[in-house]
Amino acid sequence: MVVLSRRALVSGAAAASLGAGIAEPVTDPISAHAAEWISEHNARGAMIARWQDLETILFDKCKAANLRCSGASRSRFPEAQAMRSLDRQIKRTGNRLDRKAGLISTKGAITPLGALAQIQLGLVIQGPYDWDDHAYALINRGVDYLREQYGA
Repeated sequence: MVVLSRRALVSGAAAASLGAGIAEPVTDPISAHAAEWISEHNARGAMIARWQDLETILFDKCKAANLRCSGASRSRFPEAQAMRSLDRQIKRTGNRLDRKAGLISTKGAITPLGALAQIQLGLVIQGPYDWDDHAYALINRGVDYLREQYGA
């Protein structure tokens, strides 16, 4: 009787799912969903950065005109109007990302790349803050290794 270690089973399954001995590798829809989510998350981050730039411009205008900044975001300045529009887009995108992350979290990975995509998505959602001292670094190192091994 041959007993295989968990490591041997996992690496064998991974190799099989990545196309070892077959014409095409098994694809995992979670990988595509996670990549789409991360792309939309990054676009939202760009909107937030743009909002911050507009806020700086608006406050500089108020300071130069000797106006109070407290009501600036409700003003008719073009920057304030753009900030309000961005606020709505940022909120809608955030709500959509929450829904999508919830849906992705209910699906099971069928390949090591899908599992890696779930881990990566979890890391992006969690962000680098509020982790135990070394947990974030350890998980990222593991992800980096898997990415190298499986070509993700």
